[in-house]
Amino acid sequence: MTLIEAVQSGSRKSYLIAWRDELARKITSGVAARELAPLGKQLNDTIRELEELVARETEEAADAVSAPDEDLDPDDL
Repeated sequence: MTLIEAVQSGSRKSYLIAWRDELARKITSGVAARELAPLGKQLNDTIRELEELVARETEEAADAVSAPDEDLDPDDL
């Protein structure tokens, strides 16, 4: 997914993944020495934010699985 497609999707996770990949491409394609440190910081910050997002998603999924089922009331159908 391109960065533009990720932004348009409205998914924060897709955006962070695309931005991470874009930053890595810029760094590995060769940048001026003065640009390397700021791009490296952006990459590290983006990776950290992505890891936090994935951890929250994992925790929320685990909470949903462990939540007890509610009794079904036939009158609610």
